[in-house]
Parts: sequence; C-alpha cells; structure tokens
Amino acid sequence: VTGVQTCALPILVMDIRRSWTEDEELMRRFSERHGFPIAVVLAKADKLSYSQVLQAVAKIKKATGLSAVFPSSATKKEGPAAVEDYIFQNWIKE
Repeated sequence: VTGVQTCALPILVMDIRRSWTEDEELMRRFSERHGFPIAVVLAKADKLSYSQVLQAVAKIKKATGLSAVFPSSATKKEGPAAVEDYIFQNWIKE
C-alpha cells in the first residue's frame, strides 16, 4: 500500500512504587537501538504523597536518562493529558 506510514510509540507503564529493573532496561535499550523514543508512565501515583511522587519520577529519570517520565493516577484522573500532550508535541509529525 502506497503512502501508508507506520509508527512505533513505545510507552512503558509501570507501578510508581517499583524500582527500575533489568526488564524495563531491556525495553528501553531495545527501543533506543531501533530509534523509537520511549516514554515511561508511572501508574498508581495516587498511592503516594506528592513529595513521594516527585522523588519517584526523579529516581526513574536518573536511572534511565529519560526526560519523558509521567506520573499517572486513574483514580484522580491525573497524568493522561500530560502524556497525550507529549505524544502530540514530540511524536506526531505532520
């Protein structure tokens, strides 16, 4: 089919209370090796205090070298808008 583009937008969703493990690192390296930018969504942010959320985000950013790390809470409906904005600003090309 002519003119059809494919895109790969890997988004790694993990529990905010977990540490970065070799499994996540494997996915990050795979994505990097294939030229796909990756974002990390830290789910269940409502389980932590605000300062703990900030610490968790900083910890993942430091462990990965990624800047696209977003806390998210389905209960509080926080996070998806920031991820959506990031996707449109950085991955959607016209």
